[in-house]
Formats: sequence, C-alpha cells, structure tokens
Amino acid sequence: MDVHNNLYVKCLNGTSGVAEVLTAYDKGLIPAESVPVLMDVVPDCSIETLRTLKSNEFSYFCTKNIEAGIDVEMSDGSVEHFSLTNDDQLNILRNITNALMGLEELEYHADGCPQKTYNVEDMNRIYSTMQAKVNSETTYRNNLREWIQKIEDFDTLFNVKYGAEIPEEHWTEGWRNIQTRVARAIEAKENPSEPETSEVSEPEALSDTTENEGIVSKVVNAVTKKKTRKKKAETE
Repeated sequence: MDVHNNLYVKCLNGTSGVAEVLTAYDKGLIPAESVPVLMDVVPDCSIETLRTLKSNEFSYFCTKNIEAGIDVEMSDGSVEHFSLTNDDQLNILRNITNALMGLEELEYHADGCPQKTYNVEDMNRIYSTMQAKVNSETTYRNNLREWIQKIEDFDTLFNVKYGAEIPEEHWTEGWRNIQTRVARAIEAKENPSEPETSEVSEPEALSDTTENEGIVSKVVNAVTKKKTRKKKAETE
C-alpha cells in the first residue's frame, strides 16, 4: 500500500516515469481503479505505451459496467435488478445447473431484497440477460482494443473513452452481430407481429458462444419436456 501511495504521489507531481507506472501496475502495486486517473497524469508517453494504458482503462470500465448489473423483467411483469460480480455470476450459473438437474424451485435474491424462490422460467431470464450483458460489454471492449491499434494520432487515441461509439468501418464481426440483434429486437418491440407467449424461450440477445447457447437450450428443453409429460399425465 505504501508503494502504491508513494508512486501515486510521484505521478501526480509529475516525477514518475511511465515505465515505472506500468511496471508497478503489472506487479499489482497499483490497483485497477487508479488506471483512469493515471491516464490523466502521464500524457507524455509513447503511442504504444498509451495503447497499453488505454487497454487497461477499457478493461477497468468493462468490469465495472458488468458488475453494475442488469434489470430483468420477470414472468409476472415485475422488474428486478441483479448485480453481476464474479460471485453473483457463479451463483446464477449454479442455479441454472440445478435447473438442469431437475430442480424447479431455485433460491436467489435481487439487489437489496431478501432471498426468495424463483421458478425455472425466471431463473432462465436472469441467466440469459446476464450472458447478454457480459457478452455485449466484453465484445465492445475487445472491439475498442482492436480499433485503437489502428489510431496513429496521439491526441485522438488519448481521447478515446470507454463508451465511445466505434465507427462502423471498424466493427468486429462479434460487435456487428450484437448491433444487428439489438436493432432487430427494437424493431420487433416497436412493430409486434405476434402475441407474446408465456412459454420459456431463448432470448434474442444471448451470447454468441456455443457453450452459453447450449446451456440455455438445455434448460428450455428440460422445462418443455416436463410440461409435456405433465399435460400427458393429466389427460390420461
């Protein structure tokens, strides 16, 4: 902690070099939350060093945006907020795993609320929205990193902030796919052609990864098969 404080003061006083700052950061002597501040006190570095600092800055804000969480509309129409720290994500994934094992009552809690029982459909909504959020933020961060590799002007690079709109000609395939899905979802909401169904369905904005799509599909299939068996038993 003393090393961090001393180096931080030196940065603010302009007596610490960029190399010293980066070395301390790589060794964990400077916490990630200091990186955006350091960006404002070490503007005299090379453009390659600036790219490294910017990459760290993007990672910091990407993590913060994910941890801030998601709003999820439940099957009853209510909206609940869920933070997404690493532990939160693991707990949600654990509940999805329990659903795959056949559990229908899943214990969890929204931010600031007591723990309660969620059904499989609502837990699937939480998980799917979480995956969409994580995928969107990380894909955007990675696209930013690729974009800044092509920027050769120091001032232009220095002023690129997390949240900036990436020029379409610099979109990666992953970010373009997300933008397409978002536009499609907005269009569907503004011009609904079919009535909404209460059945469990796989959301449009899910992660591109096969693993994530597979998990949600298994939950959907498990719930559908269970409902089919139940209806069949009731008619016999």
